Amino acid sequence: MRILLLCHAFNSLTQRLFVELKARDHQLSICIDVNDQNTQAAIDQFKPDLILAPFLKRAMGESIWKNNVCLIVHPGPIGERGPSSLDRALLSLAENPNSSRNWGVTVLQAVAEMDAGPVWGHSELTLTHHDKSACYRNEITEAALSATLQSIDNIQAAQQPLTIDHSSAEYLGFRPLLLQKQRAIDWQKDPSQLILGKIRSAHSFPGLLDQIDGINCYICDAWPEGKLNQDLQHAAGNIIARREYALCRATIDGAIWIGHGRLANSAIASKGDSKPSDCGLNPIDYKLPLFDLLQPLLPHLAEIPQSPLAIDVSVDYLTFRDIKLDYLKQEQEQEQLAVLHFSPHNGAFSTEFCRRLLAAWQQAAGNDNCKAIILAGSSDFWSNGINLNTIEAAESPADESWANIQAMDDLCQAIIQTTDKLVVAAMQGNAGAGGVFMALAADQIYARNGIIFNPHYRGMGNLFGSEYWTYLLPKRCSNSKESQRAGDFGQSLAEKITKNCLPLSTEQALQWQLVDQILDRENFLEQVIEKTQSQIADTDQLAVTLQQKQQTRQQDEAEKPLQAYRDQELAHMQQNFYGFDLSYHVARFNFVSKRPKSRTPSWLQFIG
Repeated sequence: MRILLLCHAFNSLTQRLFVELKARDHQLSICIDVNDQNTQAAIDQFKPDLILAPFLKRAMGESIWKNNVCLIVHPGPIGERGPSSLDRALLSLAENPNSSRNWGVTVLQAVAEMDAGPVWGHSELTLTHHDKSACYRNEITEAALSATLQSIDNIQAAQQPLTIDHSSAEYLGFRPLLLQKQRAIDWQKDPSQLILGKIRSAHSFPGLLDQIDGINCYICDAWPEGKLNQDLQHAAGNIIARREYALCRATIDGAIWIGHGRLANSAIASKGDSKPSDCGLNPIDYKLPLFDLLQPLLPHLAEIPQSPLAIDVSVDYLTFRDIKLDYLKQEQEQEQLAVLHFSPHNGAFSTEFCRRLLAAWQQAAGNDNCKAIILAGSSDFWSNGINLNTIEAAESPADESWANIQAMDDLCQAIIQTTDKLVVAAMQGNAGAGGVFMALAADQIYARNGIIFNPHYRGMGNLFGSEYWTYLLPKRCSNSKESQRAGDFGQSLAEKITKNCLPLSTEQALQWQLVDQILDRENFLEQVIEKTQSQIADTDQLAVTLQQKQQTRQQDEAEKPLQAYRDQELAHMQQNFYGFDLSYHVARFNFVSKRPKSRTPSWLQFIG
């Protein structure tokens, strides 16, 4: 079929549907939902058999849905309607932890009334993630894919859709937009688990509106805390500790951590105003690490006591830790396996985070008993490269861009040059830009089935990119059948991947040798650990593997030093950051400020 994907933004769900539909030989085009005129022009040009809308923020124009078969992907079960479906489901679980976790995704035909059209497909699911964004990227996306494929099959088979009686009491029916005041935190009454649930149910743009020491801000990135303030000596609502960029806030039954926030438009609360509000204008309209966001407005935060926690210390309680190093040792064996977990917010690696992760890497690499290191990332994201938000907030975004890419390069260089250990990338979550190429620095790459790869930079204002991609990507691609047919050592395929600016499925990544094996979603990391432990247990074969690795690195270095690749990449990046063309700076500002697209990028239009 000819399918037009109509979306507010080319988000993770839309990308997953794109790669899966493309793999099934459908002809696709993407239209960013700017206005009805723009959409109609895309329809006239592409002439789709079907319009699929996975992610919209406004009602579809009447002329669009009346004259075309238009399917809406709704993140709720059959008969549930409204704009805050997933928010309400997660908030209900926070308020009633023993309530049902059964949920669903429905694909229905667009009609005049919101979410009231006939149902073409649906899929049931269990809400396993508490965080809205993580839930959306995982169980909602899987169910949406199933329901979408079911809908397309039904249409192609000329079956009739299911008509719903929305007046029936068996359905949840229409529920309006969930307002901030309906999930506002009452620090004097709400226990920790309810506060965590409220914040996590709002974990997307803009976040949960709250007030911290008189500052109105939207908060997100909440973590439990199982040790601090267990004696309840601190008043609920007070900031009691800091760890890296996160702040620990006392509750009536303990404490929680908050990692990130965004200033409300009227950040400074009016005198005597105990409730957060959002009105007026504020220049910092994007998320930042919470300490960095608030400290300029609240200088006393610098005096808040630190609560350090070493990355390799095991604790028996829940707490905030965005880098964690585990050493696993098989019984009666000296050889250890290091598992390096890292979970920066939204997969964005700031300069400071890169340096901390590099220190963690060096600690593992310096352990003589450690024979292999697994880069585990997190179940939510692998890495999306440099942190555009912290760059935008810097006094000189160009200078911070330069510092950030240098820090990413330092990390990738350390991984590449660790030749005395087996290095394994366990890609549990989606990866983009420099995060993909960081994974390519590993010896072996496992990908969790269903994750999305975006191995390109060009969409961010023609950014050239670094992370040694000009060395790593062709080297990986050279093993693919396509590159072997071309006989150019992966160069043409690498150029194709980086210039197309399109997402890749795990299957496509495997075909092009960007990954070595795809593993099931269930118990993914455990599977990677088991495979790696088996490899290091065979000490003779491990010695051969490491010797070959060292020889290959020496040969590659003799042919062209790593520093030469880095220098050439950074010469391009220097022009991106400091040159006359401001495209990168404009694109970055629009991205972090979530400015709506004014058009559909050319590379997304009509993909055969």
